[in-house]
Amino acid sequence: MKNNKLLYFSNSFKELYRNPWKFSYLVLFTILSGIACNTLHTVSNSLGNTFIQNIIKLIFNTLNISLVILMLIITLILIGKPLYSKYVHHDMIRVGIKNSIGECPVFLSKFKLQTKQFITYYEFAHKGLTKEYFKENRDKLGLILKANIVDENYSDDLEKIILSTVKINDSVPEIIPWENKFKIYGNQKLALGEDWVNKIFIDLNINPHLVLAGTTNSGKTNLLKLLLHQCYLNNFIIYIADFKGGLDFNKKWRDKTEIITDKERLNDILSSLIEEMKRRTDLFINEGVSNIEEYTKSHNLERIVFACDEIAELLDKTGVSKNEKELITELEGKLSTLARLSRAIGIHLFLSTQRPDANILNGQIKTNISYRICGKADSILSNIVLDNSSAHEMIPKDEQGLFVNQDNNIFRAYYYDDNEWL
Repeated sequence: MKNNKLLYFSNSFKELYRNPWKFSYLVLFTILSGIACNTLHTVSNSLGNTFIQNIIKLIFNTLNISLVILMLIITLILIGKPLYSKYVHHDMIRVGIKNSIGECPVFLSKFKLQTKQFITYYEFAHKGLTKEYFKENRDKLGLILKANIVDENYSDDLEKIILSTVKINDSVPEIIPWENKFKIYGNQKLALGEDWVNKIFIDLNINPHLVLAGTTNSGKTNLLKLLLHQCYLNNFIIYIADFKGGLDFNKKWRDKTEIITDKERLNDILSSLIEEMKRRTDLFINEGVSNIEEYTKSHNLERIVFACDEIAELLDKTGVSKNEKELITELEGKLSTLARLSRAIGIHLFLSTQRPDANILNGQIKTNISYRICGKADSILSNIVLDNSSAHEMIPKDEQGLFVNQDNNIFRAYYYDDNEWL
């Protein structure tokens, strides 16, 4: 607890800046210290001038100064200590939020920023607990703070953690129409949407492939189109396999990309992508580089995206002939090869599905797709894609355009109108 008092003392100056009303503590301190000093001074002056009385006067004067300093320290500790920090500390002990030696994070401050008034920030001395630990314990901390925790960040000195929260009944932003100004600089990052605090994006250098899932009217085709639109703006080579009849991609898409609706044609395309993968691999080896980011520092090389809108329609073997089943198995094998081996060379897979069937995403494909997104879904589909039921639990059944990624971040996808932007 002694260390906590030091934390509160050092925190007091920041608190005075964030919450000017706390200067009232200093006003009260000035009044009380003035009364105390005046009382001691009056008592001191009432004494005579004998040797003993002079000694007593000296003691009174020393006490006067010590009392002022002590009262100032206590006042600054009170300024730096949030009003209900004691209750937060007790609740943390109760739910087990503590480090390996039993220390709980110390609640230091609650504040808002002028630019984001709907967000309340809570600052803690983290006591060695990582940002990931706080993220894993969002539910417990949210109950303690009576708020939804939407983000965790270290302070500038890395000694504290700042939790961004919104009211429990608040939702992520409503519809956000896409504007090309949302496009992120550099061709490896694609914008997805926004949560309460941040813009959400996928970095293809880190997560080269993605799977996108959701039931009918979840908004997944809109999100897939948004990603492909950005790929087009970045001069990617784009192939789109659409086995839902091809109606979702209009003539503008057909003029600018290749829409594949035939499995034999798709087989040829996947074969050519594997050959291109081998060519690029040899190219990178000869140049002494390990990925497309390094290679394109001195050479031009377009990224390639293969997107499939409803992978289940492509890979479903139920009720098909023997020859078609063999073709599907061949297609599945080629997709697995690309998922496994094309990660660093600039060939990317964007796979979309709405059917909750574990057989559709086999182990090799799923294991090598690190970025996963799920819209509204039943618990089966959510578990297949995210390995948990968070999409089923966090997204209302009537919600469109709301998604959860593999990090359990819920966000609103930008609304993309291909009639307007493509």
